Amino acid sequence: MEALLKPIYCLLLLALLTGCDENPVEVNFARPFPANEADAAGFLPRHQGRYVLAEDTAYAIFISNKQIIRHASMTVGIPAARLDSLGLPRREGLAIGHNGEHFQILALTSDSCHLRWTAHDTLVQLSGAKAVHLRRYRGWYYLSAPADSGRWEVERIGVVGRQLYWQMFNCDSLRIRALPPSILQLKRATARLIFTLNPGPGSATRQVNSYAGLWLMKGDYLRKEE
Repeated sequence: MEALLKPIYCLLLLALLTGCDENPVEVNFARPFPANEADAAGFLPRHQGRYVLAEDTAYAIFISNKQIIRHASMTVGIPAARLDSLGLPRREGLAIGHNGEHFQILALTSDSCHLRWTAHDTLVQLSGAKAVHLRRYRGWYYLSAPADSGRWEVERIGVVGRQLYWQMFNCDSLRIRALPPSILQLKRATARLIFTLNPGPGSATRQVNSYAGLWLMKGDYLRKEE
């Protein structure tokens, strides 16, 4: 789902993964989840908008009908001479660099300046060759993204008032093994455990949805009105 993550997000991703087992564990689904629900046409209008990450307001997501785009605002100090290599003028204000990115030049002196810009990253796309399946179930949006070997990576989003909670599946093998054995397939590969879940309609789907221990918080966001 986030195969195009830029290096600036790597530390955040590593922090999210620290709750996993010491031995690498992968979790995927045999089919989009929930299996018995139809794909939604898009995100509901009342849930569309701009949400800012609670723990770091430099990060925000923008939800439209069929996309989620992440924006990350960054400010760094650089030598003023670096402006030339970026194709930027040596004056304060907005400017466009060689690659078409928009920058803001701040606090410029003869030998240094602060440079601010915003990076954009498409996290969810509901159309195209690698479209994410969006399904609604018991108050959650479930996002199933195609992975290797015909499997699916599943995350979910819940919106309560102005709060948005983005969760990913927990890679704690003890919690996964608490699920009914009939919906689990385990494969060992080069010291890794690979779990594939295939919950059918009914109690198995309800258990995957309601067992809070199966889900880790990926991001807690607050809606900001434009």
